[in-house]
This record gives sequence, C-alpha cells and structure tokens, in this order.
Amino acid sequence: MTHHQGKSETVELAKALEHIESALSGVLGRIQQLNDESQQAKTEISQTFGRQLSHLHNRETQLLRQVDVIFRSRGELLQKQLAYCYRVLGALETSRKWSEQLQKYSCDLAIDSREFEE
Repeated sequence: MTHHQGKSETVELAKALEHIESALSGVLGRIQQLNDESQQAKTEISQTFGRQLSHLHNRETQLLRQVDVIFRSRGELLQKQLAYCYRVLGALETSRKWSEQLQKYSCDLAIDSREFEE
C-alpha cells in the first residue's frame, strides 16, 4: 500500500466517520424531538381532560344545588298541604262534636218539652 493510497483511505474513513456521526446526531436529535413532542401531547391531553373534569364537576355541583332547591320547594309545599289537611281535619272534628252536642241537646230539649206537654 502506498502512502498516497493510505492517506486516501484515511480521508475516506474520516468522511465515513463524519457521515455516521452526523447521522447519529440527526437520529438522536429526532429521538429527543419525538420525546419532547410526546411529552407536550401528554401535557395537552392532561390539561384538556383537567379542564373538562373541572367543567363536569362544576356542572355536577350546579345540578345538585338545583335538585336541592326543587326538592326543598316541593317539601315546603307538601308541608303546607299537610298543615292545611290537619286544619281541615280539626275543623271537621270540631264540627262533628258540635253537631253531636247539638243533637244531644236537641234530644234533651225534645224530652223536656214532652214533659211539659204531658
């Protein structure tokens, strides 16, 4: 092998090494870019789901409050109806007692008046 031939092979080898190192650098750069993009995508997904979960939680809270308001209102209405029914029941029972008393009193008066007729 001649000196010129050895030098030429060394130059070719250096170029091949440079080419491989450049390729390695490019592949490593792409791997890093891929990792960065993957992390960015994961972060965006997490943030998006976090916002959606927050919106869902807020909506859940709003709906639960609405249910409380509706059922409290219905409960108050039922309590008013219950109180009304008890008042009517009391009035009817009082009327019945008065009616019984009047009937008894009428019977007593009828008996007493017959005594005067005889």
